[in-house]
Amino acid sequence: MQRFMGKTRNTALAGLLLVLFSVVVSEKTYASPQIDAGAMYASAWTWTSNSSMARHSGFEANMNMRWLFFGKPVKNSPSGPGQSSLFFSAGIHLQFLDMGASNWLADGSRYRAWNALGMGPEAGIGMVLPGILQERRQTFFLAIAPIANFSKYTSTTLYNAYWSGFLRLSWEAEFANHWAVGISLPVEIAGRSDGTSVIAGIRAGLSYAF
Repeated sequence: MQRFMGKTRNTALAGLLLVLFSVVVSEKTYASPQIDAGAMYASAWTWTSNSSMARHSGFEANMNMRWLFFGKPVKNSPSGPGQSSLFFSAGIHLQFLDMGASNWLADGSRYRAWNALGMGPEAGIGMVLPGILQERRQTFFLAIAPIANFSKYTSTTLYNAYWSGFLRLSWEAEFANHWAVGISLPVEIAGRSDGTSVIAGIRAGLSYAF
């Protein structure tokens, strides 16, 4: 199952990167760098080797550094709402995750608390639309990323490494020149050595477009 999910994530990422590359080389595009930082209260569900499901809670902080590639220039108009435009993105995703110990399982054990530092390439597709505020924009965005994680079980000297992948749906609203606030719904699947974890939450963030 984990091998199948890994192949599926890699295929989806490769397809999205291929689309991005085709757009960049086939027509004139307009690139804009962006940095985005956010945090969320996260819940996790872990399936262990004995098929028990453990529930956790914790938090995650992350940062994304990406380039947005637009098919046409997008500027705010002083006389009305801004233009709409489709865009693709490519960048780097960084994250820190800290999850608490699980609930008590049927065999009387608990899945250990852990923290992890992760990094990986991110690709996405989105749409810029006229914003809620006059002369401002809003963005709807879908991103995926494979992530290499270095992990430690809390209060122990046990370390491990694992791969994960996420799918994130985001909405951002511009409130000042270059600045926007956003909310996103990320779902991450982590193939840990002693179980598979699904991590989800509601993320709040702040972004700056150069």
